[in-house]
Amino acid sequence: MRAQRQGSTNYTPFFLMFNRHPRLPVELQEAAYTFFLPLYGQKGCTTMNDAHAHSYRCHKKPPPLKKLPPIDANLQLHMLRAHLQMLLWKAADQRDPPEEARNIANFGWSIEGSAITTAASCSPSTTGCS
Repeated sequence: MRAQRQGSTNYTPFFLMFNRHPRLPVELQEAAYTFFLPLYGQKGCTTMNDAHAHSYRCHKKPPPLKKLPPIDANLQLHMLRAHLQMLLWKAADQRDPPEEARNIANFGWSIEGSAITTAASCSPSTTGCS
């Protein structure tokens, strides 16, 4: 991402190119957890994998899969797609999209031939919380 501060300029190459500091994936994920965990009523959990497993295991009759919280990997992909949308909206008055947004495969999209679909993780959620 080129986010290392350079001694000669005292800025990161990312800042010099985009005139802002990068939003690192871990910062985006922490912000998402702060929003989504209470939304799913999982204040005792620290990750979406925990919330997913807890929601499934701690009910007499497990809820339908569609009502379970997303696992961490899928939430990350969703955050990347939302971040891409924000980048494109901010650059709507520009002739070209921002350089960092030109490869949508870096933002949670799958490209196979001419088909573009949302990427999804099939990783199982294996943890739980109290």
